[in-house]
Amino acid sequence: MKNVILFHETQKFNQWRLCIIFMGVVFIPLSLFNGDNNFVNQLTTDKIIPSSIAAVILVLFLSIKRFATITEDKIMVSFFPFTKREFYWTGLQFAPVIDDGFIGGLGLRIWSSNGTVYHLKGSKGLHIKTADKQ
Repeated sequence: MKNVILFHETQKFNQWRLCIIFMGVVFIPLSLFNGDNNFVNQLTTDKIIPSSIAAVILVLFLSIKRFATITEDKIMVSFFPFTKREFYWTGLQFAPVIDDGFIGGLGLRIWSSNGTVYHLKGSKGLHIKTADKQ
């Protein structure tokens, strides 16, 4: 059977309000450095560690992407860089499109009322119920 793509969607983290908050989180530790003094002499662990953690968090949030692809054989969901799953149609009980309303922002929700939710924006989603779990 030819694996024809019936639907493909990509969502990226692009909520400008949260970007402003994350940029503030990065700039607060950077403000600990004094521009008048030699930068190398200021490299201490109390400045490097918070700055590094803030930069890693910012890069992580800016790299988050959710891919969903539906083919004749399976449904593929990827929440980069965290998880990638495939659901074959033969192992599904049902897979309707639902409107779950506002579920509280972005992220990966494991114990929600609809099971595991991979969410970046919008209120509609594909509710996949397998034979063994939701």
